[in-house]
Amino acid sequence: MNLLYLKTVNRNIKQIPVILLFVLITADLFGQSSQSFTSLQQPAFAGIAGLGGVNASLMKGGQGYFLYNPALLREELNNNLALSYGFLPGGANLSNINYSFNIDELGSFGAGIQYVAYGTIQGYDNTGSPTVEFSPADFTISATHARQANNFRLGATIKFSNTSISGYNGNALMFDLGGVFIHPEKEFTVGMVVRNLGIVTSEFSSTSKTDLPFDVQLGTSIKPEHLSVRFSLTLHKLHKWDLMYEEPEIHTLNTTLDNMFRHVVVGAEIIINDHVSILAGYNQLRRQELKLENRGGFSGFSIGTAISIKNFNLDYAYGGYHVSGNTNTFTLSADLSQIKLKK
Repeated sequence: MNLLYLKTVNRNIKQIPVILLFVLITADLFGQSSQSFTSLQQPAFAGIAGLGGVNASLMKGGQGYFLYNPALLREELNNNLALSYGFLPGGANLSNINYSFNIDELGSFGAGIQYVAYGTIQGYDNTGSPTVEFSPADFTISATHARQANNFRLGATIKFSNTSISGYNGNALMFDLGGVFIHPEKEFTVGMVVRNLGIVTSEFSSTSKTDLPFDVQLGTSIKPEHLSVRFSLTLHKLHKWDLMYEEPEIHTLNTTLDNMFRHVVVGAEIIINDHVSILAGYNQLRRQELKLENRGGFSGFSIGTAISIKNFNLDYAYGGYHVSGNTNTFTLSADLSQIKLKK
């Protein structure tokens, strides 16, 4: 399987980011363990994409933050709809729709559908001869519930995910469990979430063994009282200390610090006025894994903007991944209960 993709790389340079992604997804698919369903780690909407791609604590707007920590779903987001579309490297694209609503005495509920299409890829056999083209895709549907408990919110998400690759299909049932502490007076929150805990219900083949993109995250968001900036800091992949792709021959202070900061994602929202904000983020793990050896470029960084007009919000984010291609994500969200149609 790896040989098939490496042959494709040699013949279609424009699709390098997509091919690299599928090398990771399907690496040694037959007979060995591999991680799949990794599109669940991709930012699904512009807000989180502009803040570094990872956040477990930001209680802001209705773009879909509850997709990353179910406890972020709250009553203020009743009847909120968000539509997102992302242009990914190599011609891939991501579509996401999520909706949140309240039920009296039961709490807050949310639902989401995500579809990631990786474009058309030419297949090759073990001799390098072209075979049929195929169009890999991921599909995920989720349902979320959250409730208030004094200064805490607790939430859970159940999701079903399918990955299709050249005639091979894998299915998984996963859960997210999260909690958020909300300061009663200040704009200060602390969130923790266990993501993608579950089982593979259908393997790609009779000999494959697929791992889920399990993650444990802990984060905090704060807006100082007299400062027009909202800061977020998130620690991710806390269940695994060593995130180095290649084991260094000699462990030094630099390699230790590098590994430590791969767990850190920082984001900031600069509030220009009541209608416009600027987003910025940095993801050390993404930069170290995707930058070229002698050219880092914009890998790991992200920027964006959030614009609010009446009952509508339009967000845009530009995410740095690889010098050969980055991401552009757009999100349109609205409070449907505030929209009145003229008769």
